[in-house]
Amino acid sequence: MVEQRITQFSVPVRNQPGTLFRMAQVLAEVGINISGISSQTFGEMSFIHFQADKEPGAVRRPLENAGYQVFENAAFSIDCPMEPAPIRKLVDRLADEDVQVQRLYGAADEGENARLIVCVDRPEKARAAFNHMGYKIR
Repeated sequence: MVEQRITQFSVPVRNQPGTLFRMAQVLAEVGINISGISSQTFGEMSFIHFQADKEPGAVRRPLENAGYQVFENAAFSIDCPMEPAPIRKLVDRLADEDVQVQRLYGAADEGENARLIVCVDRPEKARAAFNHMGYKIR
C-alpha cells in the first residue's frame, strides 16, 4: 500500500520580491516541474520547501549552479482523514517508532481527507508505521 517516498527540497533565500520567481525560473529552464510548495519567512530570510518531478540530483544541480544552497529531506505524501485524532495518532505512532517528524504541512479540499507532506529522519521506519496504520501514500 505504501508507495515510494518523495524528496522535499528546502532552499534558504533572502526575503525579497521576485526571489521565488527566480528560483522557479532556474528549475523551469531545465524542465523541472514543482509538484508541491510551501514557504516560511523569518525576518529577512525565507525558506522555500518544495517537491519536484525529477530525481534529487537533477533538481539540486541547477539550483546549486545558480548559487542556491539546497537541503533535502525524505518525505511522504499521505492522505489523512481531516480530523484532529488521526493526525495525533499518526505523530504518536511515528514517535513510538523513534521517527522524528522534521516537517509536517498539508492542505485539504472539500473532501474527507487532507493531503499531508511528512518529512522524517528515518524513512524506512516511517514507511513501516504508515503501512501498519493503513495510510494511503501518494
